[in-house]
Amino acid sequence: MKNYMYILFTTLLIGCANIVSLTGGQVDSAPPTLIRSTPPNKSTNFKASDVLLEFDEYIQFKNQSSIRISPVCEPPPKISIRGKKIELEFLCSLEKDITYTINFGNSICDLNEFNALENFTYVFTTGQLLDTITIGGKAKDAYSLEDINGAMIGLYKTHEFSSPHYYTYTKNGH
Repeated sequence: MKNYMYILFTTLLIGCANIVSLTGGQVDSAPPTLIRSTPPNKSTNFKASDVLLEFDEYIQFKNQSSIRISPVCEPPPKISIRGKKIELEFLCSLEKDITYTINFGNSICDLNEFNALENFTYVFTTGQLLDTITIGGKAKDAYSLEDINGAMIGLYKTHEFSSPHYYTYTKNGH
């Protein structure tokens, strides 16, 4: 009886095994999504010394040097990634009644497929109201007169053009 059970068990194992290659599932083509920020994005009366950004998947930086804060904060914040979270620790004194924008550009991407979160910004103000100034115009190449995408446009506090006080990047030449 024991031999028959062994033969039956062996036959079932061999007969039922269907060897196929693993597919890994569908390819992830979506960039990471912000699910929570502490303090919340677009906060007013900001008094914190750090910010925590939490995403829906594990992340990494593609180019951490492209992260910019406007107006400039010296020394720049310490930025670190821990799994699905980015922590920013401010090492500078933030000015009173100023709106700050942290532009991550395309530096945040998911861990495996490198899908970039495009033009992600985190905004806060140390005052009661977010600054919503708008300036219109076009950025064009001086020789070809074609629109320039991704050009940095800066506003300077003084006539010294070493570093813009506020800046933005063009999109579709605007």
